[in-house]
Amino acid sequence: LTTIAASLISHKSFHRIPSRYFRSSNSVRDGTPSHLQIHIDNVSSISDITKDLVENRLLYQGYAFFRGAQITDSYRFQKLQNIFFHDLYDYVKNGGIYTATRNDKVEGVYEFVNVSTTFWDMPAHNDLSYRPRMVGRVSIAQFKPSDKGGITPFGDMRIIWPKLIAKFPITMIELHKHGLIYTKNLPDANNTEKTKLWLETADIPTWQSTFPNMTKSQVEKILEGNGEIAEWMADGTLRISWKLPAFRTHPQTGEYFFCNQLLGFDARNFWQWPGKIFDKLPYIDCPTHVRIGNGRDLTDDEYIEILDIHKNNVIREPWKKGDVVLFDNLRIIHGREPYEGDRVLAITWGNIL
Repeated sequence: LTTIAASLISHKSFHRIPSRYFRSSNSVRDGTPSHLQIHIDNVSSISDITKDLVENRLLYQGYAFFRGAQITDSYRFQKLQNIFFHDLYDYVKNGGIYTATRNDKVEGVYEFVNVSTTFWDMPAHNDLSYRPRMVGRVSIAQFKPSDKGGITPFGDMRIIWPKLIAKFPITMIELHKHGLIYTKNLPDANNTEKTKLWLETADIPTWQSTFPNMTKSQVEKILEGNGEIAEWMADGTLRISWKLPAFRTHPQTGEYFFCNQLLGFDARNFWQWPGKIFDKLPYIDCPTHVRIGNGRDLTDDEYIEILDIHKNNVIREPWKKGDVVLFDNLRIIHGREPYEGDRVLAITWGNIL
């Protein structure tokens, strides 16, 4: 077993990290961050020195934390992102049909205002890694902090991965070999009871609203073109399944990162929903689910322990109004803790891979 695990770690795609990119990490110590905060007085006057500093932070520690620029609206946020992103991700075009609705007031900037799932403790994840074309960078701006809670924890996979392979060597090898199968269920608009329940409680749209004015055969053709499988359930629900690797290679450093939505897409997320409305459903019948590519579900013990490893190795720091964090999306995972009161933040994705 030790030999097999060692072979995975020394896989040819796990390139040795060039010394210029290496920095011994001190980012997590009893939940206390030791990171550099980059103060910016004016977005339009960022110097080349500051730009280089940000790029170095991204290479060395995987993120850059901005404070002082007072990024409190989408227009200023977009201006900042145009400096550090090669391109901005079109969420609706590239992946929006598979997730909750998000609207952009400014091109490439998506605002979240008092979402319905404030109770949800969202597991840390690599954003959009459930799509074939994910992004290399993610940036989040805090326009208005919540009254209570709502911390965005984030963690470094250079720290988390060794703990995962040490605790679950066989499972990690299984994931490396078979990848992941993601599943999304979209209810039928004609099933009014289920449609109302899923839309109100989990923000899951119907397949008819997701694919407006299309027949079932037209939907199947679109999904087939995307490399996805469409299944029609007895109650009219559309089940979409697609397979992706559980690991991705970093385009700059060559590192081979555990990079996926293994926790965020799993049906056990819905254990948190009020009323226990999803608890009795088979995992595969919940709004979303993810399995190992050989068809095996994680056991409950595996899921809980992997979740705990992630939770115990993240930075947790309350953000102030106007704060922005820029992440290397292959290396840094982030989540969201439950909150109370009004909360407004915005997100951009870019550097499409």
